Order: sequence, then structure tokens, then C-alpha cells
Amino acid sequence: MHPNEHVNMSQSTNDVLPSAMKMACYFYIDDLLISLNKIECSLENKTEEFSGVVKIARTCLQDAVPITQGQQFSGYHSFIKRQIEEMKKLQKNCLSIVIGATAVGTGIGAAPGYTEKIYEYLPEVSHLAVIKVDNFFDGLQNADIYLKISSCLKGLSSGFSKMASDLRLLSSGPRSGFAEINLPAVQPGSSIMPGEINHVYLK
Repeated sequence: MHPNEHVNMSQSTNDVLPSAMKMACYFYIDDLLISLNKIECSLENKTEEFSGVVKIARTCLQDAVPITQGQQFSGYHSFIKRQIEEMKKLQKNCLSIVIGATAVGTGIGAAPGYTEKIYEYLPEVSHLAVIKVDNFFDGLQNADIYLKISSCLKGLSSGFSKMASDLRLLSSGPRSGFAEINLPAVQPGSSIMPGEINHVYLK
């Protein structure tokens, strides 16, 4: 038995690795979406819960016009919903794979009928509805899907950071800050500054 002629028959690292990476990304995004859906549900509930709480809006940290706390949270909620939809589109794109292209995209190393059969049986064993990418040469040459996933993750992180900053600023005080909202105190305060409690966002 020869590793190239028998074990690796009809396959190349050039088509197997990109295919495996996209399938792995699909599963990672799936895990992320589970968490994002929980956050989206929570923000939707908070939007409704705070719909009657009137507060002052601010531009450049200066008093502006009244809004409700629910309207502020609706912005967070809308952002997360949009990110979820973007992630779902990227996840779907991860199902287009290049297995069967072999080394350079011509499929020259694949046995007759291999490509047709792999797309018949791979969905059964992987439980993913994988399909052949439209163009093998494009699929092997370009890896822009990972840039798009990275960009979406950076945008998501940026939004979460912005939300956290808002909550931190609005809960500043309690005597000389905004003190507009109260975050639950879930850890001991400072031994240097008695009475100070540094809030954390996740228990």
C-alpha cells in the first residue's frame, strides 16, 4: 500500500485542507450563533422592559434630547440582529468547498467519478450540506472568505466593546458620575478606596 497511490488517492492537500478549514469554520460559526441568539433575545427583552424609562440622550457627551432606555437598547438589539444575519451568510458560504480540485484545480489526480461521489457521500458523513464551489481555480487561489469572517468578527467585537463602554460610562459614580443606571455589584471593591465597587459585566 502506497500513501500517495492508495491512501491519498484522488486527493491533494491543496483541495482537502481548504475544504476542511471551511467546514471547520461552519461549525465554529454555528457555536457563535448559539451565543449571539441568546444575546439577541436578551437585548430584545431589555428593549421592551425599558420602553417606558425616559432618559436624556447625549451627543459628544453633552445633553441632547429625550429618548427612552428601551430605544437605546433597541440600537444594541438591531446591531446584533444584523451581525447574526451577516454571520449566517458567511456560514452558508463555508459550505462551498473545493474537494475534487486536487492540486491545481483541474482535478487531474482524481479517479473518474470521484468528484461526483464525494459530493454525494460527504454530506452524509459530515452532516453538512456541502456543495462543489462554482470554480475550482477561484476556490484554490483565493481565501477571501476568511478575511470576510475576520472582518465580521472584528465588527462584532467593536460593537460589544461599544456597548460595554456605554454601560460603564452610564453606571459611573455613584456620587460624582452619571449614575444613570445601576449594574449589579458582583465582586469586592477596592481596599484602597472603601466603598468602591468595580462592576463586571458577566457573572
